[in-house]
Amino acid sequence: MRTFYFNPNLRWLVLGALAFLPFFLLLRSMAVSAPDEEAAADRVSNDRVQQLEEAVVELQKQLAEEKDLEKDLMETLQKYKKVIVKRSRAPATGASLPNGGPSEEKFLDCQAIDRIQITQQVAQGHSKVVQEGKLGDKHYAVKSTSYDVKIVKDCVQGGTYKKKEDCFILGTYQVLKEAMMLKQLQHPNIVRLLGLCVRSENSSPIIHERGVTVIEELGSPVFLRDLTDMDFRAKIEVCLDLARLLQYLADSPMGSVAITDWRDEQFVFVGGQLKIADVDGLNSKEPACNKDMKCLINNMPYGIRCAKNMECPGTNARTNLLQARTHFLDPMLGNGIPVECLAKTTALLTDVQNNKLDAEDLVDRLEDLLKFVDTVTKLPPLEVERGQEDYY
Repeated sequence: MRTFYFNPNLRWLVLGALAFLPFFLLLRSMAVSAPDEEAAADRVSNDRVQQLEEAVVELQKQLAEEKDLEKDLMETLQKYKKVIVKRSRAPATGASLPNGGPSEEKFLDCQAIDRIQITQQVAQGHSKVVQEGKLGDKHYAVKSTSYDVKIVKDCVQGGTYKKKEDCFILGTYQVLKEAMMLKQLQHPNIVRLLGLCVRSENSSPIIHERGVTVIEELGSPVFLRDLTDMDFRAKIEVCLDLARLLQYLADSPMGSVAITDWRDEQFVFVGGQLKIADVDGLNSKEPACNKDMKCLINNMPYGIRCAKNMECPGTNARTNLLQARTHFLDPMLGNGIPVECLAKTTALLTDVQNNKLDAEDLVDRLEDLLKFVDTVTKLPPLEVERGQEDYY
């Protein structure tokens, strides 16, 4: 058997090499892993930077959206600011009663209405009789129907129903309709509903035997001839009352409402304020149309198009303005104009006729005209000739 022999010096050299081998391998692994760790750290850093950049972009996007939202909100606030200011200027609904009583006056029921004393008949219309009634120290307008009103007489004479009692129901319906309209339409330029009693369908001159009785504010009648004799400033104030009424009716709780009867007796003065007193003829239905039918007012186009619901939106409001010009604005503001106010007044009436103003614009223009009148020197009025066709 052959044996190997190691030189002692060589043996110590091998043992020393083997002893330092682990340290060598450790140093080598550390040298190799250092670049890997640096690369990993760079990758983490890059990922973090990218995340931060994405977060900044997202924040910028949200800020832009918030700025757009803020812009929309400011535009909306500016849009409605004028309306809110206008309404805040007007007296609150029911701020006063015919005789200066508190707005919290109790609504009159049948028992209270039975105690009202009728003092005189004020008017008789198409479907109602209006009387003046007194309860305590307060005076009221008492409305009911009778067999003598036109709607009932025409029904009886025309033989629409076999019994005249059936015709009487037509008048009763109109009285109840007015009460329901006044419950929905509440504005300083609309008379207030102060009481209601519904018992039956009977007609009687005695108040506690009547089937339906409506109690409203009592006002003094309006006559156009008296309005045209007012001083110019007072005329503007009356026209401003009318314009505020039209502004309310253009966007009322019932929608856009048209005044179908523009006779001056439909209006009254309550405490010096113009109010519409006969509301059973108001209409919140816009005219019907179709794709082949144009939306016209007095056979004239006013830029109104047929909507998807087959109605002409805005016709009621536009018709109100044109009728107001014909029956009130022109007769009142068309004559007796101070020299300084002639240009402004003529331009106002022309703009209404040419469809350049809505009810809110009319209120603004009349308020400006009123301020202008207060600032100019009073001069003798200038009579302006206008054709009769502008009045009717």
